Order: sequence, then C-alpha cells, then structure tokens
Amino acid sequence: MNLINAAESIVKAKADKNAFIMNSCVHDQTSQNLDKFLKALGGYQRAVSEYEVIKGLKQEMSTQKEDSADTNED
Repeated sequence: MNLINAAESIVKAKADKNAFIMNSCVHDQTSQNLDKFLKALGGYQRAVSEYEVIKGLKQEMSTQKEDSADTNED
C-alpha cells in the first residue's frame, strides 16, 4: 500500500502545481500565457485522471483485504 500512497502523493502534487500555473495565467492574461495555461491544463487533466485510477485501486485493494479477512474468519 505504501507504493500506492506514494503515487497518490506525487499525483496530487502534480495537480496542485498545474492548478497554480493555471491560476497564475488567469491573473496575468497576456497572450504568451495562453500556451503556458493550455500546457498546465493538460497536465492537470492527466493528474486528475491518474488520481481517479489510484483512488479506484485503493478501493479495490481495501475491498480485497476485507474479503480476505472475512474468509479467514469463517
């Protein structure tokens, strides 16, 4: 589970970094910031997608652990 938690932390940091860049671009709406904004948007979307996958994996692993514990109790 440590691997999953580490990956989750890294992906959250990527999302935060890209959100910060997008926010900076919104506050300074010069034309050269458009490419920067779009690149950060793509990075943010990837990070959010990766986070959803990690969240699903954590939930699946948790369910498997519970099922294993239930089987061992029988």
